[in-house]
Amino acid sequence: MTLPNSGSSLSKKKVLIVDSNQENNLVLKTWFMTHPDFQLLGVFQSPQIALGDLKNLSPELVLVGIDIPNGIKFCKILRKKNPSVCIVALIN
Repeated sequence: MTLPNSGSSLSKKKVLIVDSNQENNLVLKTWFMTHPDFQLLGVFQSPQIALGDLKNLSPELVLVGIDIPNGIKFCKILRKKNPSVCIVALIN
């Protein structure tokens, strides 16, 4: 789910969340949306859906549930497309 832009993103760190745990996603989404230094680009429950939207997004920080199907593969693809992206592994 891609989120609408909520204002200027000149100095905001662009964040993407990819995890199947809905509770974790809600907590992370709430935290990032309440901190003005971050722009939450989207929250996805599967890497396949996130990859489809990745062409339109340029995240600087991606939080990925590596225990979800294709989580590690998604990280490898992400790193190949954007070597400077910061990836944080989430483990349930």
